[in-house]
Amino acid sequence: MNRRSFLMVAVFLLAGCTASTGNDGRAARVRAPLAARPADLQVRRVEVGVPRWYDRPYVEFGDADHGYALFASCAGRPPSSDCPARLYATDDGGRTWRRISHPRPLAPGQRLEVTSDVPALLVAGEGWYYSLDDGTSFRREPGAVTPSVLRALRGQVQVDPRTGELVRWQGGGWQPLPSRSPLARPTSVYGADGLVVVTTVAGGRPLLAVSFDGGVTWRRPRLVTLEGDIATLRVAASVAGDVWLIGERAEPGRFPALWHYDGDWRPIVPPRDPGPYTSAVPFGENRLAVSGREGGAVVLADGNGDLREESWPLHGDHRLTVLADGALLARGPDDLLIRASGEPGWVRIVLESRRPRTDE
Repeated sequence: MNRRSFLMVAVFLLAGCTASTGNDGRAARVRAPLAARPADLQVRRVEVGVPRWYDRPYVEFGDADHGYALFASCAGRPPSSDCPARLYATDDGGRTWRRISHPRPLAPGQRLEVTSDVPALLVAGEGWYYSLDDGTSFRREPGAVTPSVLRALRGQVQVDPRTGELVRWQGGGWQPLPSRSPLARPTSVYGADGLVVVTTVAGGRPLLAVSFDGGVTWRRPRLVTLEGDIATLRVAASVAGDVWLIGERAEPGRFPALWHYDGDWRPIVPPRDPGPYTSAVPFGENRLAVSGREGGAVVLADGNGDLREESWPLHGDHRLTVLADGALLARGPDDLLIRASGEPGWVRIVLESRRPRTDE
């Protein structure tokens, strides 16, 4: 089932409160054409119909095309009658933006998340508002726990936030796996088809459990322990299903321990320390994108961890995530950059509030 089909099924399976919204604004005009910048950086700068007294928006993408922007404060103040929160959406990679109605424009303490192409707002004290139809309407789910449909989009197998047990999304709901994981307190899990990978850490040692039959039987592979204690161990996969283990160190900024699955869990040791480290995500086959103080680099599983420096326009504050279509997103304190899958360069997304007219 493709992603769109899944969402359509979810509409019928999930019941909830729907707040009717509509598209009350036309697509915003791109103020400047896409222009080349040093280090393969392009800028998409768009002016939207937001008064200039609004603060900079929070922008999030689910894939390289679908993104949302939340304007939710003015001069650091929460939403009010003269500063209601506003939502904008793009489906062309930020070239144009359209306004969509906000389900709770005056609510304080709201946060925007986007999973795949589904926008969701967490409103303090109220719960979640999410849309399965590109922002045309929103459903409400009370409570702080992430709605089931959003969790399902993030992965077939999850750790149940209530019980700590492993569950799989089946038939519009979460069902326990056939047998319990041999790890008492799993902290990270990945599941696709019949493969389930579960990790945790005990006493600074990485622990791993793997099932190849959907959780019916389990194996406990031994990981070759690299030098130093591991603080947390997470399993991460590219959209192609290329699986890595990333062992974060106790010392902040120290490069993590890495393992790659190629029929066995092989430790990956770059020939040199890439320097202070910020984030790492798998993308494509046998490649791990890394950001840090020195910029960007790629660790190649082929050749036991060859390190390839990249002229990416990143700095030490950029944190990488991989989107639903394999695109890379780099978020810094002041900007957001996207590198679409298969594209050589990066795009900086910039939304600006309406500028005052020069004849006023």
